[in-house]
Amino acid sequence: MRVKIERLDDFGRGISFVNNKICFVSGVVPEEEVEIEIVKEAPQDFLTFLASSQTNEVEKLYTFAMDSLVFADKIHTYHWSCQSGFQHTQFENLYDCIRDFADKLVETVLSMGVPFKLNSKTYNMNDEIFDLGNALVKIEAYRDELENLKRAYSTKISLENIFSDTIEEIDKIIGLIKNFK
Repeated sequence: MRVKIERLDDFGRGISFVNNKICFVSGVVPEEEVEIEIVKEAPQDFLTFLASSQTNEVEKLYTFAMDSLVFADKIHTYHWSCQSGFQHTQFENLYDCIRDFADKLVETVLSMGVPFKLNSKTYNMNDEIFDLGNALVKIEAYRDELENLKRAYSTKISLENIFSDTIEEIDKIIGLIKNFK
């Protein structure tokens, strides 16, 4: 069915109405008309559903913060393994940047009133040999994920600022690493 997006919620999802029921649509902008398929209906108590939905969204941010800490540890092993003193310094700066980002992200989300909670997840650190090209590919993929999250949470200025600042710092470090091998 075709619907018009009325506005965005606090998590960047589009809001439309079908039969006097609210529908959330990801990846849209206000005033856009889109084709949707209803995949899940909320329980009768909308406030319960909304609270649960927001909690689930926030828990995804907590998981990404934990993923970031694990990735920062990987960057830390890169900085132990790289060739030059300059690369060593830049990987250390990147390590610090990502760890600081994870901390700021969690503190900001905590300020929204959702208690810290992680889902059970196993992380694997491998012993691959350091390769600058592979390291840059992984760092750029991480940076792209930050960009995706920035867009998803663009209506939450405090979150958008954390994502923007981190992306800017990572871009600067990537540029230095690429230009001064």
